[in-house]
Amino acid sequence: MIAADPIDPPALFLSTKDFPEYMIGATDSTKAVNYSPATAPLASQVRSIGRNGSRLWLFGRLYYDDVFGSHQVHRFYFRSKSPLGGGAIVLEPFEYKDYNQST
Repeated sequence: MIAADPIDPPALFLSTKDFPEYMIGATDSTKAVNYSPATAPLASQVRSIGRNGSRLWLFGRLYYDDVFGSHQVHRFYFRSKSPLGGGAIVLEPFEYKDYNQST
């Protein structure tokens, strides 16, 4: 989501996605999977994100079973940050309420 201040994540629907594990050789990398928003942001929103006037908020939950078969949940919350003077916009972890707590 794009907003100036942190937001409470909406009720999330459960999306089942299989993330297979691959053995990685010394000179290889994992398979890349790209994601993009359902609708492209407006030019004004992109400019605002570049000035840190608005932020791109990325949050979610990952449910999984650990190696012992116990159910676990990993919650994450990130915000965009644009360095002063330009450069690449990065996502940084953001502590907001209890949304980063994981089991």
